[in-house]
Amino acid sequence: MKQKNILIVGYNEFNLQELNTIEDAEAYHFIPMFRSGIQKSEDIQIKKLVDEARKEIEKEDPPIDAIISFFDFPFTLIAFLLCEEYGLKGPTLVQGLKCEHKYWSRQEQHKAIPENIPAFDAVNPFEPGPFEELSVNPPFWIKPVKAFSSQLGFKIENKADYENCMPTFREEIGRLAEPFNFFLEKADLPEDIRKVDGNYCLAEGLIGGHQCTISGYVYNHEVYSYGLIDSVRYPNSPSFFYYLLPSTLPSRVQQRMDEISRRVMKQIGFNNSPFNIEYFYDEEKDKIYLLEINPRMSQSHSDMYDKTRGHSNHQVLVKLALGEKPHFKELQGKYEYAAKFQYRVFEDGVVESIPDEEKIRLIEEKYDDTTIKIDVEEGQRLSELPLQDNHSYALGVVMTGAQAKEALLEKYYQIIEAIDIKIK
Repeated sequence: MKQKNILIVGYNEFNLQELNTIEDAEAYHFIPMFRSGIQKSEDIQIKKLVDEARKEIEKEDPPIDAIISFFDFPFTLIAFLLCEEYGLKGPTLVQGLKCEHKYWSRQEQHKAIPENIPAFDAVNPFEPGPFEELSVNPPFWIKPVKAFSSQLGFKIENKADYENCMPTFREEIGRLAEPFNFFLEKADLPEDIRKVDGNYCLAEGLIGGHQCTISGYVYNHEVYSYGLIDSVRYPNSPSFFYYLLPSTLPSRVQQRMDEISRRVMKQIGFNNSPFNIEYFYDEEKDKIYLLEINPRMSQSHSDMYDKTRGHSNHQVLVKLALGEKPHFKELQGKYEYAAKFQYRVFEDGVVESIPDEEKIRLIEEKYDDTTIKIDVEEGQRLSELPLQDNHSYALGVVMTGAQAKEALLEKYYQIIEAIDIKIK
């Protein structure tokens, strides 16, 4: 049987392992390009990356059958651009930008679901207009039109907060703005969007409540969803703590989110690709707010689907890239609940010691079906770590499962105690 050649734009070992567990994995030949760590680079050489990918595509014999990506910027947009250039299945670059350009995305959302989004406005930090003329009233959030992992996100309570964050944007926004503008220049944009490039910010009203994420996909212009995952924050902090599958929200709320997702993805015209959409549910007001659209499968969720459904959602990504309708079967997973925890601390310091590989292996064996990834090294000062939010420092990730939510949390805290990272 002839294998299908599938180019992976942005990868790590974990996702390569997940791809090899999907149904009929032996039918695919995966060709990985660009490690995911490129995202942390201070200078993302986007043109060089695209040119290297083109060379890889053009040298393959037999030719590439599909291009996939499961990481955030710049990888998804590289994949969409290349799919369009080489006539492969996937969204167009414009469809991807309508999701990833935060201001443009809010405009599209307003056309389809105005009751489910906050007030918003574009801000040029290099020529900020008067605070009083913003169409968003404080308190509000302000962030770049292209960012991820809460980077450069500021809560604005008053005029002083607004003015104080502008120098930071002017100094740091270019890291992602320049490569993002590479894609904007290649797309046919409406005039009102063309002037709001990657150097702009988005100001938007505060929304909150129970945070969760819908996993879905679009196949031949029909929108499907197959799971809802809760996103839980640390107590009294905006910092992310863990993902939880399945969601604890009532089914009636989940059904409403499904319908909102269908309407907004149809408005964008997104097609032949997975997506995930982040939401807040305000229980007191019985109100759903859309936070963000991500035009990709969430690789952060794949282990949880494997533990609870019996297989990873990587299968959805591969099938769609080949022009086939996915069948995300409801198999019986080993656990009722699964989570991906982000191990964080909230005070600066220097990493004094971390567990070695053998200790990690023993902990993973002791706590069944657990995966541990440490993201710090001995001697590192936490405040110098790249890609952190403004409130905490991420030390690593723990993925595990249990038969009850309470047991899951108890298992996590035992694992963290066993890991015993020391900071001085």
